[in-house]
Amino acid sequence: MGILLAVFCCLAWGAADFLGGSASSGRPALLVVLLAQAFGLLTAGAAAIGLGITISASSAIGAGAAGICGAIAFIAFYRALTLAPMGVVAPLVGTSVVIPVTFGAVRGQWPPPIGMIGIAVAAVGALLALGVRSPSTHVRLSGEVKVLCLIAMIGFGAAITLFAGSVGGAFGDISTYADILASVRFKLFALDDTTVLMPGHGPPSTIAEEKAHNPFF
Repeated sequence: MGILLAVFCCLAWGAADFLGGSASSGRPALLVVLLAQAFGLLTAGAAAIGLGITISASSAIGAGAAGICGAIAFIAFYRALTLAPMGVVAPLVGTSVVIPVTFGAVRGQWPPPIGMIGIAVAAVGALLALGVRSPSTHVRLSGEVKVLCLIAMIGFGAAITLFAGSVGGAFGDISTYADILASVRFKLFALDDTTVLMPGHGPPSTIAEEKAHNPFF
Protein backbone atom coordinates (compact mmCIF):
# COMPACT_ATOMS: atom_id res chain seq x y z
CA MET A 1 0.00 0.00 0.00
CA GLY A 2 2.79 2.40 0.90
CA ILE A 3 4.52 1.94 -2.47
CA LEU A 4 1.25 2.42 -4.36
CA LEU A 5 0.53 5.64 -2.44
CA ALA A 6 4.05 6.88 -3.14
CA VAL A 7 3.65 6.20 -6.87
CA PHE A 8 0.26 7.94 -6.84
CA CYS A 9 1.81 10.98 -5.08
CA CYS A 10 4.58 11.16 -7.69
CA LEU A 11 2.08 11.01 -10.54
CA ALA A 12 -0.23 13.57 -8.91
CA TRP A 13 2.62 15.95 -8.10
CA GLY A 14 4.05 15.65 -11.62
CA ALA A 15 0.65 16.20 -13.20
CA ALA A 16 0.07 19.24 -10.99
CA ASP A 17 3.42 20.72 -12.04
CA PHE A 18 2.70 20.09 -15.70
CA LEU A 19 -0.86 21.44 -15.62
CA GLY A 20 0.13 24.42 -13.47
CA GLY A 21 3.02 25.29 -15.74
CA SER A 22 0.84 24.96 -18.83
CA ALA A 23 -1.90 27.09 -17.26
CA SER A 24 0.67 29.78 -16.44
CA SER A 25 1.46 30.26 -20.11
CA GLY A 26 -0.03 33.63 -20.99
CA ARG A 27 -1.58 34.04 -17.52
CA PRO A 28 -0.30 35.57 -14.27
CA ALA A 29 1.41 32.90 -12.16
CA LEU A 30 -0.19 34.42 -9.05
CA LEU A 31 -3.70 33.82 -10.43
CA VAL A 32 -2.90 30.19 -11.27
CA VAL A 33 -1.47 29.57 -7.79
CA LEU A 34 -4.44 31.21 -6.07
CA LEU A 35 -6.89 28.98 -7.94
CA ALA A 36 -4.79 25.87 -7.34
CA GLN A 37 -4.39 26.62 -3.62
CA ALA A 38 -8.10 27.36 -3.25
CA PHE A 39 -9.10 24.02 -4.76
CA GLY A 40 -6.38 22.28 -2.74
CA LEU A 41 -7.69 23.83 0.47
CA LEU A 42 -11.26 22.76 -0.30
CA THR A 43 -10.11 19.19 -1.05
CA ALA A 44 -7.96 18.94 2.09
CA GLY A 45 -10.64 20.57 4.22
CA ALA A 46 -13.31 18.16 3.04
CA ALA A 47 -11.00 15.19 3.70
CA ALA A 48 -10.13 16.47 7.18
CA ILE A 49 -13.79 16.97 8.10
CA GLY A 50 -14.75 13.59 6.71
CA LEU A 51 -12.00 11.83 8.70
CA GLY A 52 -12.61 13.85 11.84
CA ILE A 53 -9.06 15.18 11.95
CA THR A 54 -8.18 17.94 14.41
CA ILE A 55 -4.80 19.55 15.10
CA SER A 56 -3.36 21.71 17.83
CA ALA A 57 -2.83 25.46 17.49
CA SER A 58 0.95 25.03 17.23
CA SER A 59 0.54 22.46 14.48
CA ALA A 60 -1.86 24.78 12.64
CA ILE A 61 0.75 27.54 12.75
CA GLY A 62 3.37 25.18 11.32
CA ALA A 63 0.99 24.03 8.62
CA GLY A 64 0.17 27.64 7.74
CA ALA A 65 3.87 28.50 7.49
CA ALA A 66 4.43 25.48 5.24
CA GLY A 67 1.51 26.59 3.08
CA ILE A 68 2.93 30.11 2.70
CA CYS A 69 6.35 28.74 1.74
CA GLY A 70 4.73 26.38 -0.74
CA ALA A 71 2.62 29.14 -2.30
CA ILE A 72 5.65 31.40 -2.80
CA ALA A 73 7.54 28.48 -4.29
CA PHE A 74 4.72 27.68 -6.72
CA ILE A 75 4.49 31.30 -7.89
CA ALA A 76 8.22 31.36 -8.63
CA PHE A 77 8.14 27.88 -10.18
CA TYR A 78 5.21 28.58 -12.50
CA ARG A 79 6.73 31.90 -13.55
CA ALA A 80 10.03 30.16 -14.34
CA LEU A 81 8.17 27.58 -16.45
CA THR A 82 6.86 30.37 -18.67
CA LEU A 83 10.41 31.58 -19.31
CA ALA A 84 12.39 28.36 -19.70
CA PRO A 85 11.88 24.70 -20.72
CA MET A 86 10.11 22.49 -18.17
CA GLY A 87 12.77 19.82 -18.63
CA VAL A 88 15.38 22.23 -17.28
CA VAL A 89 13.42 24.11 -14.61
CA ALA A 90 11.81 21.05 -12.96
CA PRO A 91 15.10 19.20 -12.23
CA LEU A 92 16.63 22.38 -10.81
CA VAL A 93 13.72 22.99 -8.46
CA GLY A 94 13.63 19.29 -7.56
CA THR A 95 16.93 19.68 -5.71
CA SER A 96 14.95 21.43 -2.94
CA VAL A 97 15.18 18.10 -1.08
CA VAL A 98 18.68 19.19 -0.03
CA ILE A 99 17.12 21.62 2.48
CA PRO A 100 15.23 19.11 4.68
CA VAL A 101 18.11 16.66 4.42
CA THR A 102 20.55 19.36 5.57
CA PHE A 103 18.17 20.29 8.39
CA GLY A 104 18.18 16.69 9.54
CA ALA A 105 21.97 16.42 9.22
CA VAL A 106 22.45 19.48 11.44
CA ARG A 107 20.39 17.66 14.06
CA GLY A 108 22.61 14.62 13.71
CA GLN A 109 20.18 12.65 11.52
CA TRP A 110 22.21 11.73 8.44
CA PRO A 111 20.60 9.86 5.53
CA PRO A 112 21.98 6.43 4.55
CA PRO A 113 24.94 6.29 2.11
CA ILE A 114 22.72 5.54 -0.89
CA GLY A 115 20.73 8.68 -0.04
CA MET A 116 23.88 10.78 0.07
CA ILE A 117 24.91 9.41 -3.33
CA GLY A 118 21.50 10.31 -4.76
CA ILE A 119 21.74 13.86 -3.43
CA ALA A 120 25.23 14.25 -4.89
CA VAL A 121 24.05 13.03 -8.31
CA ALA A 122 21.07 15.44 -8.18
CA ALA A 123 23.36 18.33 -7.27
CA VAL A 124 25.69 17.58 -10.19
CA GLY A 125 22.69 17.36 -12.52
CA ALA A 126 21.40 20.73 -11.32
CA LEU A 127 24.77 22.38 -11.91
CA LEU A 128 24.91 20.93 -15.42
CA ALA A 129 21.35 22.11 -16.10
CA LEU A 130 22.39 25.68 -15.35
CA GLY A 131 24.50 25.64 -18.51
CA VAL A 132 21.90 24.01 -20.78
CA ARG A 133 20.69 25.98 -23.77
CA SER A 134 16.99 26.13 -24.60
CA PRO A 135 16.19 23.73 -27.50
CA SER A 136 13.97 26.38 -29.13
CA THR A 137 15.98 29.59 -28.61
CA HIS A 138 19.48 28.11 -28.01
CA VAL A 139 19.86 30.63 -25.18
CA ARG A 140 21.13 29.76 -21.71
CA LEU A 141 18.96 30.34 -18.64
CA SER A 142 18.56 34.00 -17.84
CA GLY A 143 19.39 35.51 -14.47
CA GLU A 144 15.67 35.93 -13.77
CA VAL A 145 14.97 32.24 -14.31
CA LYS A 146 17.87 31.24 -12.05
CA VAL A 147 16.59 33.50 -9.28
CA LEU A 148 13.04 32.16 -9.67
CA CYS A 149 14.34 28.58 -9.50
CA LEU A 150 16.30 29.44 -6.36
CA ILE A 151 13.20 30.95 -4.72
CA ALA A 152 11.16 27.88 -5.65
CA MET A 153 13.86 25.55 -4.30
CA ILE A 154 14.00 27.38 -0.97
CA GLY A 155 10.21 27.59 -0.73
CA PHE A 156 9.57 23.92 -1.44
CA GLY A 157 12.46 22.85 0.78
CA ALA A 158 11.20 24.98 3.67
CA ALA A 159 7.64 23.66 3.24
CA ILE A 160 8.84 20.04 3.35
CA THR A 161 11.00 20.78 6.39
CA LEU A 162 8.01 22.26 8.20
CA PHE A 163 6.11 19.02 7.59
CA ALA A 164 8.50 17.34 10.01
CA GLY A 165 6.89 16.56 13.36
CA SER A 166 3.57 15.21 12.08
CA VAL A 167 2.11 11.70 12.29
CA GLY A 168 0.95 10.92 8.76
CA GLY A 169 -2.56 10.33 7.49
CA ALA A 170 -5.55 8.04 7.97
CA PHE A 171 -7.38 6.57 5.02
CA GLY A 172 -11.10 5.93 5.21
CA ASP A 173 -12.16 2.58 6.71
CA ILE A 174 -8.57 1.26 6.76
CA SER A 175 -7.67 3.32 9.81
CA THR A 176 -8.91 6.32 11.76
CA TYR A 177 -7.01 9.31 13.07
CA ALA A 178 -7.28 7.87 16.58
CA ASP A 179 -5.84 4.58 15.29
CA ILE A 180 -2.80 6.40 13.92
CA LEU A 181 -2.14 8.19 17.21
CA ALA A 182 -2.61 5.00 19.22
CA SER A 183 -0.32 3.07 16.89
CA VAL A 184 2.45 5.63 17.28
CA ARG A 185 2.00 5.92 21.04
CA PHE A 186 1.80 2.20 21.89
CA LYS A 187 3.84 0.58 19.10
CA LEU A 188 6.49 3.03 17.91
CA PHE A 189 7.07 4.71 21.26
CA ALA A 190 7.59 1.26 22.79
CA LEU A 191 10.79 0.96 20.75
CA ASP A 192 14.20 2.03 22.01
CA ASP A 193 14.70 5.82 22.05
CA THR A 194 17.67 5.51 19.67
CA THR A 195 15.58 3.82 16.96
CA VAL A 196 15.88 5.78 13.69
CA LEU A 197 12.65 6.75 11.90
CA MET A 198 12.38 7.51 8.18
CA PRO A 199 9.27 9.73 7.71
CA GLY A 200 7.56 10.20 4.36
CA HIS A 201 8.09 13.97 4.70
CA GLY A 202 10.99 15.69 6.37
CA PRO A 203 14.37 14.44 7.57
CA PRO A 204 15.10 11.20 9.44
CA SER A 205 14.23 11.27 13.13
CA THR A 206 14.44 9.12 16.26
CA ILE A 207 11.95 7.88 18.83
CA ALA A 208 13.51 10.18 21.45
CA GLU A 209 13.24 13.19 19.11
CA GLU A 210 9.55 12.56 18.41
CA LYS A 211 8.74 12.00 22.08
CA ALA A 212 10.35 15.32 22.97
CA HIS A 213 9.22 17.54 20.12
CA ASN A 214 6.27 16.06 18.18
CA PRO A 215 3.32 18.42 18.88
CA PHE A 216 0.77 15.58 18.59
CA PHE A 217 2.02 13.82 21.74
